Amino acid sequence: MKLTEEIPSVCCVYKITNTVTNLIIIGSTTNLNKRINHYRNDIKKDNPLKHYNKRFLDDIITYGMNSFIVD
Repeated sequence: MKLTEEIPSVCCVYKITNTVTNLIIIGSTTNLNKRINHYRNDIKKDNPLKHYNKRFLDDIITYGMNSFIVD
C-alpha cells in the first residue's frame, strides 16, 4: 500500500520502499497507522524529528509520499 492510503492500526515489523530509488527502511511499531501519520506530519515541519534516517527524509521531501509503499 502507498503511504498516502489508509494504514491499519496494527503491531508489526514494516518495510517502506521508495519506488524511485529503491531505498528500503525496516522498522517496527505497536501502531503502524500512528507511525505513518508521524512521518506524514513531520515532513511538513521546518525542523522534523532528528531520529529519522536523513536519506529517508530527503527522499520523502524530494519524491513525495506517493513514491513510497509499505509492506
